[in-house]
Amino acid sequence: MLKIRILGVPLDLGQERRGVDMGPSAVRAAGLNSSLRSLGHKVEDAGDIHVKIAEMQPFGDKRAKYLNEIAETCQEVAQAVGCIWLDAHADMNTPETSPSGNVHGMPFAATLGLGPEPLSKIFGFAPKIRPEHCVLIGARDLDSRERRQVRESGVNVFTMRAIDEQGMRAVVEKSLALASKDTAGFVVSFDMDVMDPDEAPGVGTPVRGGITFREAHLAMEMVADSKRMLAMELVEINPIIDILNKTAILGVGLVSSALGKKIL
Repeated sequence: MLKIRILGVPLDLGQERRGVDMGPSAVRAAGLNSSLRSLGHKVEDAGDIHVKIAEMQPFGDKRAKYLNEIAETCQEVAQAVGCIWLDAHADMNTPETSPSGNVHGMPFAATLGLGPEPLSKIFGFAPKIRPEHCVLIGARDLDSRERRQVRESGVNVFTMRAIDEQGMRAVVEKSLALASKDTAGFVVSFDMDVMDPDEAPGVGTPVRGGITFREAHLAMEMVADSKRMLAMELVEINPIIDILNKTAILGVGLVSSALGKKIL
């Protein structure tokens, strides 16, 4: 049994398309709490963070609070922490490299200590995670200047081509080893746009050619088997453009797999 705390962040600033502020409600409506309790876990739903828009506008991304989560995790365990970041995009832009200026394309850079200080130096220290402990899985849509930043960052990257060539099992095995080496464990960031849009239509920046339903569940099942996950975030669920809450329902299933749900 695990003690699990659920925290919602109803925030959709940082990009032009509105609606992800309703993501936490959609995930709860899809049965997150009951699903985790059915696995025997002790679940505390701490509700949603109260977002003060005036305070959040300078760096108002749906993932800004994830940096707080990483910082708190690092301070709590007082050791190095790894990161497995599943995303169609690298999220490694800075204001200098981003063609759009959207902050939702910058949180991974901020995690590594790059970019604007209000993001990168939350809790007063940077980087939150060393690049050699970070893994990006599923990338297939990077901005031109961002590509160079990714290559020079030192982060371990498995693009969709790597998944196609090696298979998800091999990619996740390598990712778990990299994120676990010399760390207290790892955090998982799961952006639903890493999925193929046919599987997850309710995302703001869909990109064709993403991972399949079973590839995603296999990855999360392997995360659960490792028993090394310290925290997890689920982002980019927009009920306004979703179909019958399909993306949120899938997200609940993936979180459940990451926390021990098995086929048998």
